[in-house]
Amino acid sequence: MKEKAAQISVHSSLSLDYTIHDVKWVPSSVRFCVLAAHARGTGSINIFELESHTPTIDEDIDNNNGNKSSSLAMTLKQKGDHDNALKCGTFNASDKTEREFIAGDFNGQLISFDLENLTKPTRIIKNAHDEIINCIDGFSNQNLQLCITGSRDGSVKVWDFRTNLSEPVVNFSPSSSAAAEDAASISSSENINKTPSSSSSKPECWSVNIGNETNKNNPMILAGYSDGTVKMYDIRKKRTKWETNTGRGVCGVEFDRKSIEMNKFMVTCLESHSRVYDARTFNENRGGFSSSVITPAAQNGPTIWGVKHSPFNRELSMFLHGNGTLSMYKYAYPQRRVLKLESGDNNEELVGIAGQANLVAEKAVSTQPINAFDWNRDKEGLALCSSFDSRIRLLFITGTKTL
Repeated sequence: MKEKAAQISVHSSLSLDYTIHDVKWVPSSVRFCVLAAHARGTGSINIFELESHTPTIDEDIDNNNGNKSSSLAMTLKQKGDHDNALKCGTFNASDKTEREFIAGDFNGQLISFDLENLTKPTRIIKNAHDEIINCIDGFSNQNLQLCITGSRDGSVKVWDFRTNLSEPVVNFSPSSSAAAEDAASISSSENINKTPSSSSSKPECWSVNIGNETNKNNPMILAGYSDGTVKMYDIRKKRTKWETNTGRGVCGVEFDRKSIEMNKFMVTCLESHSRVYDARTFNENRGGFSSSVITPAAQNGPTIWGVKHSPFNRELSMFLHGNGTLSMYKYAYPQRRVLKLESGDNNEELVGIAGQANLVAEKAVSTQPINAFDWNRDKEGLALCSSFDSRIRLLFITGTKTL
């Protein structure tokens, strides 16, 4: 019998009267957060909950269900207004019991929310960045609780939320030289808060992700920039470990898993370009990490706004396209992950070999760009996405276990 192919289905959708910038599932619950921007320039954080619902005939027609069966409705439960539009948020900087939500806004502020009381943030860092915070990530364990932010001002900053400090513990500035970068990232608060004289000439940071969260507590940051640069930052050493340039603005970067030794990561860009990098073997003399093309660049092709790996299968990743399409790829490892090369004087050096990512499912869910996506970490195959048509879509991804 032929195995059933993976499928991406829209279970239901909800139209909202504001611009949606991010969606995140609340850990260990059927609730999710929506970060919004209103026409008047303000923002809000909204908490929705999935509830059983018997749709009307009109709702069935809208969602292409074809019959009047029980479904899951997305119901607004809480709302917290904010003076500025909210751009991005994460639960990754807190543990599952605390469920502290940290968000970045259009004014460069970093805000922490208690989900039980959204009307008053628990903490605000007003001058976290000079301009809009484009991206955010974090991680938490028994030793560390860090939040990572990237901004239009070009900087990537690391925040320790165990303290009450309003300054980052590390600031990877947009300086072009490694020496200047190290000087800006270490030293005193004067260096940490020092900003470039003209950020407009610096590339923006569009995406950040943290990984390598092993017991050695030596996490690495991936950062993607508007000029096509991808950098890997070593938090402990406070310096750039590796960088490359894809030739296209980098909209998404992500390790396949946070809490393991670096294995691989994916990069998505403008004009439909994407690559996968093998992160197990680093060879400084031969470009650092090896890579292979997933989708080649196409002039005027749709932007791939991001990549999100499945929490249940790290070989599966979802791509968010600017034409409203979601596409899921499965990674295939090469027969050999390491190649031994002679480097002279009877010495050998190791070079990594990147595998290939193959398309396994695709679905056009909107006519507008998909700007945010989040897998549910408790229910396999359940996901959310938002798009520029101001809609949230509840998704079912089936058939992944047979891939």
